[in-house]
Amino acid sequence: MMILKILLKYKYIYISIIILIFSLIYTSINFKSKYSIKDNLIEGYIHNYKIDGNKLNIEVIGKEKIIGNYYFKNNEEIYNFKKKYKFGDYVKISCELYYPKESGLFNQFSYKEYLRQNKIYLLMKINTINKTLNNNKIRYSIKNFIVNRIESILLSKKYLYAFMIGEEYYIDSKVKDSYQINGISHLFAVSGSNITFVVMILLKIINKFKYKYLFIFSYVLLYMFLTDFTASIVRSGVFFIVLTLNKIYKWNIRIIDILFITLSLSLIYNPYLIHSVGFQFSFIISMYLIIFQKKILKYKNYIVILIIVSTIAFLSSLPIVLNNFYEFNLLSIFLNLIYVPFVSFILFPLSLICFILPFLDKILFFFTNILEYSSLMFSKIDFFKIIIGKPSFLLIIIYYIVITIIMINPKYLYLLIICLIINKLMYYSFYPSIEFIDVGQGDSILIKLNGNKNVLVDTGGILKYEDSFKRINDFSIGDDVLSPYLKSIGISRLECLIITHGDMDHIGGSEAIMNNFNVNNLFLNGNLNELEKKLIIYNPKYLKDNDVLKINNYIFYILNPSYDTNENDSSIILYFTINNINILLMGDASRIIEEKIIQKYNLDIDILKIGHHGSKTSTSINFIKKTTPYYGIISVGENNRFNHPHKEVLEILNNNNVNVFRTDYYGSIKFIFKDKLLIKTGRKYEG
Repeated sequence: MMILKILLKYKYIYISIIILIFSLIYTSINFKSKYSIKDNLIEGYIHNYKIDGNKLNIEVIGKEKIIGNYYFKNNEEIYNFKKKYKFGDYVKISCELYYPKESGLFNQFSYKEYLRQNKIYLLMKINTINKTLNNNKIRYSIKNFIVNRIESILLSKKYLYAFMIGEEYYIDSKVKDSYQINGISHLFAVSGSNITFVVMILLKIINKFKYKYLFIFSYVLLYMFLTDFTASIVRSGVFFIVLTLNKIYKWNIRIIDILFITLSLSLIYNPYLIHSVGFQFSFIISMYLIIFQKKILKYKNYIVILIIVSTIAFLSSLPIVLNNFYEFNLLSIFLNLIYVPFVSFILFPLSLICFILPFLDKILFFFTNILEYSSLMFSKIDFFKIIIGKPSFLLIIIYYIVITIIMINPKYLYLLIICLIINKLMYYSFYPSIEFIDVGQGDSILIKLNGNKNVLVDTGGILKYEDSFKRINDFSIGDDVLSPYLKSIGISRLECLIITHGDMDHIGGSEAIMNNFNVNNLFLNGNLNELEKKLIIYNPKYLKDNDVLKINNYIFYILNPSYDTNENDSSIILYFTINNINILLMGDASRIIEEKIIQKYNLDIDILKIGHHGSKTSTSINFIKKTTPYYGIISVGENNRFNHPHKEVLEILNNNNVNVFRTDYYGSIKFIFKDKLLIKTGRKYEG
């Protein structure tokens, strides 16, 4: 009741609530693309593009915004593209259009939904790009000038991109991950502090100019364009304009009401901002700081004020952090005390100076190195990291009620601890389950046992790029798919990680898993290749034929017959039973190994993980007839270059009445062993 009284005394909140509801309804509507899926020629202006290694990601505005990828064949082609194409150029793109696919993972970020929230409904697979007109728009000319200037500043250009035009893409992915882990990633997104700093300088310079505010507003609007209307900048820019108008015309509107007006105007301009994490962070933190500013300002000590501000920012953003990253770092309160002034008063001003005086690049580079190395160091301190899992929508609301109560009276901090415990218990494994995780062309299987014991078999992985085309943001199955997913379901510890063999599509994410989670035991097959040798630092144990693993009341039998010069035939093969349901995981073992198994064992299988992604080297007719599986799981990537699964294998399974589930169709496939077997899939498939 007290919380409602606090909020409802602000009259503009009613308008904001109405517009919030409208935004939620509007953004739930599935609008259709103005393009046809059959279109193969797209015309429009180059709004943005990024080059990373040999990959071009380009954003074009024609009938609507549309993005696509093109892969350069050599360095000369990259050089020629950079020389020829500028922002604002009118181009014709020969391409194939396709719909973005739903995420196949439970509980995870949906790229399709993200695109829809940015009004992008189709993607391009680009064949050729041809320029027909040079840029003739002033706003793009300014952007081209800024980008060309940044490109000439070799050492520190990635931070100039971040601070000048809101482009964090060029910051190394591991460094960005460390910023997120430490809770300081918001410092590298252009925000209100950036606008305020520049405006203060401009006002000093043009203070006596008659139309100074018109000039300042023009700068703010231009900055919003240059940063591609980044959510936090839209909030900050609109807030600044309304605040200044309030001062000029003496409207006497309170700051909190200006914030609600800003929220309303921003969502009227773009209702999809409501789904932006940056916008949520920016608005929520600002709201709590404004509401409790009297409490903050009653303290006179600058350090105490900084600590309180940092704590309020931490608490108010906690539900958003958990909803998107599934963990929090208690150290972030302390780290923000260090990094906020460092970035705001040293790095950002120095970046602006460096943009004007490029010869100071080495000084900026020195400070950015301090920033990166220290952040990487702090991110390795695991003691303060707490993995909770993704909260439900209802729990997020409860979080904010509790957080508001705590800010009014800190003695109720225990309520937040109770909420965190409830959040964690949401993912406690009361029933055992096995999940075949959608990792594309690869294997990764999560077995959750009673007592919250978790076993991970394989980690997926993808082939690395050539050194000449090394990417800044190289995609990692371990860091970008598996780790976030495991964290989202509250997993912080694994009883064991079993790597069946050393192929990249099984072992590729293993180092990330070992680094990101507490793993009690790592098991390898003992037939080590170069990839497996990298894991020796983690003190692995080696499994051999006839070994037995006991975890709680469950027994895992190791059936791989012998080590083999063939990597696939050295796969660890696991046989185990959960609630009287027999499960066999074949790794990448071939028909030769299958034959040896059925000669040695009399197995009656309920759930079979099909060997080698459905390749014709595995899954013989004899093996299927002898083991009689009811379900067959094929872990395979969509449109993979190996053409897995093979038609012959699918025919064998179909002819023997095996119910086939494929990860390229269904996404992740989860079997939950309740009184009755329950099957869940990451996406619906009607094929």
